[in-house]
This record gives sequence, C-alpha cells and structure tokens, in this order.
Amino acid sequence: MYYDVTHITNHLYMQTETDKKDYILNIRISRALYDKVTKKAYENRETTSHLLRKIIEDSAEIVGDLSEELFHTDRHKKQKPASYYFDAVLVENDVCEKCERIVKEGESVRVMEMPDGTRAYVCDACRQ
Repeated sequence: MYYDVTHITNHLYMQTETDKKDYILNIRISRALYDKVTKKAYENRETTSHLLRKIIEDSAEIVGDLSEELFHTDRHKKQKPASYYFDAVLVENDVCEKCERIVKEGESVRVMEMPDGTRAYVCDACRQ
C-alpha cells in the first residue's frame, strides 16, 4: 500500500491511493487532434490535461442542459416524498405538479405537503 503525504494548513494528512477523488481516463485520439489540443493549451497557457478536463466538464454541462430542454426534465430538481396529502377543491387556479396543466378554480386536487413545508397540487388525472 502506498501513501501520499500532503501538508494541508500545517496539518499532516495521509491519503491512500484508493482514497483519491480523481480518476485517470485513457483515450486514443488522432495525431492531428492531439496537435490541435496541445496547440490550444499552449495558446491558453495551461496544461493539455487541464484543457481537456475543462472541455469534458463543459460538454457534459451542455448535454445536460440540452436534455432538459428536449425532454422537459429538471436534473437539479429531486422528487421529494410528501409528508402527508389530502384531497381539496381549489379556490383559485393553480398548476398540476406532474403534468403542469392549469387546474381551474373549483376542480378537485390532491394537495401534498412536502417536508420543507411547501405544497404541491396534483390534478385528478395524474393521481390515478
């Protein structure tokens, strides 16, 4: 077992090789692409590895944003379980949490109370 000993704010921190957060990715690219990437890294005064990490991170972010727009999903929004729910009749227009349809005043809905205190409304069609 190998140990990587690093000084962090005057404290000695020992980290095993398997505890490291970064991973090594090996890919095969053409010579032309390699020359292009290294030239761009040199122009930006950064290492080739750093430039490639930025490219991969930016590409993943763009793909995530596009999939949100195409499939109407929000990857940052996590579904939370409701603390409790009850049926009610709306006294003003609201939006269904699941299908995003406008639910008119006077229609029945299921009201879900979330753990953080917010309420979500689900129309009759979605709660079946």
